[in-house]
Order: sequence, then structure tokens, then C-alpha cells
Amino acid sequence: EKTLDLNELLIRNPISTFMGYVDSESMLDEHFLVGNLIAVDRSIDAQHYDIVLALIDNKDSTLKRLMITSKMSKFEIEDIFGDANYPLPSVWLKAENAKNSDYKNIIPAEDQTISVWGVVTANIQITHTRSQ
Repeated sequence: EKTLDLNELLIRNPISTFMGYVDSESMLDEHFLVGNLIAVDRSIDAQHYDIVLALIDNKDSTLKRLMITSKMSKFEIEDIFGDANYPLPSVWLKAENAKNSDYKNIIPAEDQTISVWGVVTANIQITHTRSQ
């Protein structure tokens, strides 16, 4: 009988993968709860709609959905912003918490940068935290 190896299940590229904790509720609708453990793989090329760990202006980290405007339909843009012609940069980050307006989409200004650090490949909820 084969044993269950979490490294094998969660980490495809050990050299480029790191683990971290979710520290905000901005992705709550996608089941990323505060305290969840996430695996982030830096070797995966991020694509439209991936959940990524990104840096804003190379200093502030955030967990959001990567949105590539050229991959979006006018209907999708209208559904999110109420206007199919809403002016968007080529790349922006989408928060996934419809119940809390404190968590905004990150639409960078012309002088801001978004750098994707890696793609989230696992989201693990720790259910028992009480000490023995």
C-alpha cells in the first residue's frame, strides 16, 4: 500500500515552490480563508484567471485573481464594472469577496506595477488549531 506524500501531492516543482498563509479575506468567495496554507509555484507562467500572489510596486503582496483584459469579453467587463467600455489596463487583479466592499480590485495607475510572484497551486484549510 502506497503512503500519502503531501510533498508529492502539493508540490510539482520543489525548487520554485514556497508555502505561505492567507492573511486577508479578499479571496473569500474562492474559499481562501484567513489562516489557510497556500502553495505558490514561481515556475508556472500565470495566465488569465489564475489565482496569483502578486507584488504591487515591488513592495505590497496580495493574493488575487489575475485578469488579462485582452482575454475578457465585453459582457464580462460589463458584468464586473457595469460598462462594457470601462477603461482597463492590460493586466489587473480581481478580488473575490462580493460581501465585503473593503476588498477592491487592483487596477494599477499608470505609475504602478504589478509583478506576479507565482501561481497558487494549493489551498489548505487547517481545521484543528487547539494545542494538545
